[in-house]
Amino acid sequence: MLFHTGLLIVLAAVLVALACMTLWYALACRRGRAELEGVREQVRGTKEELIGAARLASLGTLVAGVTHEISTPLGAIRSNRDMLRRVVEKLEAVLADGRVTDDEIPQVAKLAGAISSIVEVDELALERITGQVRTLRTFGCGETEEPQSYDVNQALEDGVTLLRHEIKHRITIERDLGDIPHIECHPAQINQVLLNILLNACQAIDGKGTIGLRSRESDGEVSVEIADSGAGIPEERLERIFKPGFTTKSEGVGMGLGLPISLHIVQKHGGRIDVRSQPGEGTTFVVVLPVQYCGEPAPEPDSAIL
Repeated sequence: MLFHTGLLIVLAAVLVALACMTLWYALACRRGRAELEGVREQVRGTKEELIGAARLASLGTLVAGVTHEISTPLGAIRSNRDMLRRVVEKLEAVLADGRVTDDEIPQVAKLAGAISSIVEVDELALERITGQVRTLRTFGCGETEEPQSYDVNQALEDGVTLLRHEIKHRITIERDLGDIPHIECHPAQINQVLLNILLNACQAIDGKGTIGLRSRESDGEVSVEIADSGAGIPEERLERIFKPGFTTKSEGVGMGLGLPISLHIVQKHGGRIDVRSQPGEGTTFVVVLPVQYCGEPAPEPDSAIL
């Protein structure tokens, strides 16, 4: 009898211990899940901060390029100001007595033509400056909480305009832009993606070359191809280009964050980035985005290499 009673006590103690262990394990799992979610939230926050930092860095590069681009038309306006002052002084001298003789009419006409030419040049210069600033403002727009309508073809043209300092005199842009619908997205982020890939394409070309821009729509998706005629990327490096910190550029040119951040942005929009390259034949990046914003990241593929 005493044996059975002792056995029951032992069993009860074991059950209580198991219950306590189960409760402790459940609480530990709950705390672990909470801590894991906290870590995930921190990672998400860090990614968003990296995206913002990379966008600011891109804007810094663009501002430097735009400053270079507007210096030429500003120089023309400054030169025309001095020329206009001299023309006006001559015109005032002719009109000093309040009348124009027959002999002075050709001179007045010549001075009036000079003024007209100066104004025309200044208008063209101001249009070029305004266009550069307007495009920079478009690419530098702040984040929006809700997705907005986005013209991919116009974004590509704006990107080419902003990178004119990298392109002119050495790179030919070959366009094959389709009749595609506007997509829903966060414009500032997709601007960042397209500009980063365009800049990479420019920097991949040593000397003269071409960059091809192609856009198409199929099955509710818009694809954008940016192909350069640069040196290409070896296969062993191609598999690593989306890894943070890896770069194919020379030291001091890149930090190896542009493509990983671009991939994160595109996947967050429910899209993907594919790339194909052959050494000596150039590289092609293909950005695929849904026309309708889904707001859910696509599952990360094992590789984005074609």
